Amino acid sequence: MKNSGLTIAELTIVMVICAIVVVAIGANLVAAHYFRATTQDTIEVSREARIATNHMARVLRFAKPGTVTAGSNQITATIDGGHFKDKDGNLTIIQTDTDILYERDTTNKTLTYKQAAGSPEVIAGGGQADIDITYFNGIWYSGSSELEIKLTAEKGGRSVSVQTRILALGG
Repeated sequence: MKNSGLTIAELTIVMVICAIVVVAIGANLVAAHYFRATTQDTIEVSREARIATNHMARVLRFAKPGTVTAGSNQITATIDGGHFKDKDGNLTIIQTDTDILYERDTTNKTLTYKQAAGSPEVIAGGGQADIDITYFNGIWYSGSSELEIKLTAEKGGRSVSVQTRILALGG
């Protein structure tokens, strides 16, 4: 009489092959999840840094060249009167010259913008995205009306540096 079942050796070989396939699939899933998470962090950090430098470019292009003070962690300037201010999609005209301040809060690792005697508003860092502004520096090139801004944002070990030059049109 012939026995038509599987032997223990055959079952063991099939189980080992299945285990290898399951481990390989699991490793790929873990790698895909890690890749997605790091890519998402990089995108969020890049977006935050871009938003901050765009904000500064929109405002500081109206800076009066003789009034700009730039250095580590802050930029101050007087903005020419007669330009438009965009606040949440509402354009209003600024009639008089206005003092502004961009400053990196080293405790909260945020970048804030303050206009005249107003309250500082966070334009980058912190918040639910948990992004840190780890470096902020401005260099004013006297005689050329050019301001160079360097900003580094970080999240989850991912760091993005942004550098831009702004030509001051004010004054």
